Amino acid sequence: MCRMVGTISPWRKHQIQTMLVILSSIFLLRTVLILSAKPSGKLRSNFVADLQIYGIPEQGLQPTLLQEFNPARLVDQGLVTIDYAHRHGKLHAGATCMVMDSEGLILLIRRGPHLVTCPNAWGVVGEHRLGLEPLEDNVKRGILEELGEEVWNHVAKVQNLTTFPVYMKREVGEYGSKGRIDHQLLYMWVVTLDERHENVRLHLDDEVSDHRWIDADVYDKWVKQDLKNNNPPKDFCHPIVAGLRSYEIDRLQELKAKNNQSSDKIPRQSFF
Repeated sequence: MCRMVGTISPWRKHQIQTMLVILSSIFLLRTVLILSAKPSGKLRSNFVADLQIYGIPEQGLQPTLLQEFNPARLVDQGLVTIDYAHRHGKLHAGATCMVMDSEGLILLIRRGPHLVTCPNAWGVVGEHRLGLEPLEDNVKRGILEELGEEVWNHVAKVQNLTTFPVYMKREVGEYGSKGRIDHQLLYMWVVTLDERHENVRLHLDDEVSDHRWIDADVYDKWVKQDLKNNNPPKDFCHPIVAGLRSYEIDRLQELKAKNNQSSDKIPRQSFF
């Protein structure tokens, strides 16, 4: 008996229909994840490629650890997932935000014990920069996600602590983070509130286990003491991270000494 060419058996047709349903579901899920990344980066999946990465040309000036670097020298290498960037040590951008109340006390937050990278470590608000996100949006998103809308509503001014972002690269596998590499250019900001911290309610996200408000000089001594007495640092996770905290404090003290408090909004320039 001859079988007609081009006919599809019911079973094969069922297989094709099932595959189409599966592919449609995957596409729909990916769309939902991408859309959810807009209001909140915490809802973003590691499978969404929204992190801009950069290459450093072999020719020319190379960046120095914990020193400013002009990102105009970098080469755009496209978008990847956050997980990919960390597993392969790809250079990307981020922000650190030192929140300071009207009396000059600095907010420190403690990472939760369940986190893969730097569990239980103290630090300031930090956030990856997504794509070519404007610098001011990066700062605002970090504050909203980690501290809540009420804190952002009390922001009086946001200022750069450096002219260019600060270069950082550290291999964190030896400190329990499964071989991941943190390779970033960090824009450093001081975010000044218009109120004493007692009058501002924090809405901390689930990655934060504790917080405290601390004088800048006390903070500086704490970081330096932790670096001196512990290897790796007990409270600030890693020697390079502790060095970064110390660098931030030094830049803040310089800013205070210059009394450069004239700008009441973030400069809108972008170095990328």
